[in-house]
Amino acid sequence: QGFAFVLVPALGGVLRSAPFDLSAGSYGLLFLPQTVGAIASALVAGKLEARVGAGGIFRFGLICNIAAALLLAASAAAAGSALALPMLLAETALLGLGFGLNLSVINHFAAGLFPRREIAAVTVLNAVIGGATAISPLILQAFHTMLRWWLWPLAIGALFLLLLASPMLAFAASAQDVLIRGATVHTVSAQGTLKDADVLLRNGNIAAVGRDIAAPAGATVVEAAGRPLTPGLFAGLTAMGIEEVSLEPSTVDSTLAFGAQQPPAPAQWRPEFDVTLA
Repeated sequence: QGFAFVLVPALGGVLRSAPFDLSAGSYGLLFLPQTVGAIASALVAGKLEARVGAGGIFRFGLICNIAAALLLAASAAAAGSALALPMLLAETALLGLGFGLNLSVINHFAAGLFPRREIAAVTVLNAVIGGATAISPLILQAFHTMLRWWLWPLAIGALFLLLLASPMLAFAASAQDVLIRGATVHTVSAQGTLKDADVLLRNGNIAAVGRDIAAPAGATVVEAAGRPLTPGLFAGLTAMGIEEVSLEPSTVDSTLAFGAQQPPAPAQWRPEFDVTLA
């Protein structure tokens, strides 16, 4: 994403000179649809996610980026004609859309891929995007000097296409969606307690509660089999209420052993609800 976002600013010299010969006003106009597209897509990303999921948003963002890269590369053939400016305006609009959509979910994907190192994953991801933004103009200049400048946008489009087809994308998307099916859901709301209900989680948030919720493509499905489910009211590792005097083993219920084994097996008795990552 960092490679693509700086292409138009880096191409300023090319677009202002022959054969494009864009005026200062026309060149400045290119940044308007890019800005509007990025803001608009970021604003609607939340509503879109409720319908298509984080994976769907990211895929649509990649498609926008691919189309933008192809348009920019193709504009070289239309340079000097009446088609050049409309093609470039469409390119920047699509690039803005792709940027806004992808950036709205990409941090969640990084955290989903490395759930035990979420902060490090997000930090590295943003550092890579920043680094790509810095070196993309240098690569573009090398292509312009030694080959053709439009080959670099074409290469970026190919990279987006590879990412779109990557199984890693499906894995990252599925890490965001969890459907808990058939639970006794304590909603802590006017709905009260729902028997045999489903709960859909997206990016760690409750997206839907009800019956017969369809599982999104690639989502993890947890069969609750009637077990209680609450919105985070119970700590999974609490010992509250099951320990009276910690120095007297017979009053510490969390260490009760079951069975007639000699010595008894060190089984743990935990009365709290089953706790999972969901």
